[in-house]
Parts: sequence; structure tokens; C-alpha cells
Amino acid sequence: MTSYGSYNPQDKPIIMDNFIISLCNSGVSFTAGFAVWAVVGFLEAKNSLAKSKTASMGLAFIAYPTAIDMMDWPNFWAFILGSTLFMLGIDSAFSMVEATSTVITDLPSLEGIPRSLIAFIICFAGFLFSIPFCTNWGFVLFDVIDHYLCTYLLFLCGIFQCFGCGWGFDVDDTMARSS
Repeated sequence: MTSYGSYNPQDKPIIMDNFIISLCNSGVSFTAGFAVWAVVGFLEAKNSLAKSKTASMGLAFIAYPTAIDMMDWPNFWAFILGSTLFMLGIDSAFSMVEATSTVITDLPSLEGIPRSLIAFIICFAGFLFSIPFCTNWGFVLFDVIDHYLCTYLLFLCGIFQCFGCGWGFDVDDTMARSS
């Protein structure tokens, strides 16, 4: 959203844009929920051992391939799953690089640095930080980082956002009115 807002004029009304983005995001999540629960239900109906592996990476790398192997035309569904995971990875990479490079190029002290150089540095740093995930311990490392980021870091970010809103939107006046 930072990147999106950075390219808009300052006086542009953003309510409809935010509504469309939120609706599209929620629609994709809603559809993905049906896809996930359909596969879990299929595994449950077939009484597969993979029905218990429906959390985190087990869903994408154990439950889905098992369900695909049991379906008609498994090669077609495997291609669809692989393409989907690839597109999700590319989409996530683009959004992370774009958001980070936009914030960096918006800094007044770094105005003269070309955007392509900043994107290259961010991609190279991502490459270096991802090398440990390609080792024998990469699966365990990914599981640990996934657990701590999704559990504790998101909780901490929520707390910081509450503090930020309180600080940014006149906390003294708000506290005086609420007591």
C-alpha cells in the first residue's frame, strides 16, 4: 500500500481504490479457503493418512500432492499446483521488493540512487538470506521462522500499530475523553 500510495497524486481520493483492493484480496482469500477445505474434505472422505498434515507447509507439500495423486489426471493438477505456488512466490517477491525499494527511494537522502540498483541490492540480499533454507536443515529452519513470525511478530506488529495510532491521533485528547 505504501508503494501504491507513493505513485498517486496527493489529492487523489483513495476510498474507492481501497475498497477495490480490499474486495479483491478478500475474494481471493475466500476462494482459496474453498480450495483448501475441498482438498481436506477429499482426503478425509478417502481416509488418507495425509488428512492430518493440513497445517503450514504440510498442506502445500504433503496434503495437496497426496490429493492430486488420488485424482483423475494427476499430471494436470500437479501442473496447476506448481504453477500456483510459483506465481504466489513471484507475486510475493515483487511486492516485497517494490514496497522496500519505494520506501528507500522516497527517503530524501537517497534520491539520486537509481531504482534498479536499489532493487538489485534488495534481491541480492534476499538471495544471500535464503541460502540457509537450501541446506539439509532448511526445512527445520523454515518451520521455526514460520512459527515465530506468524505467532509472535504479528502480535508485536499489532501492538506497535496500536501505539502508533494512539501517538499519531492525539492520544492525550482520546484518553481524556475515554476516562
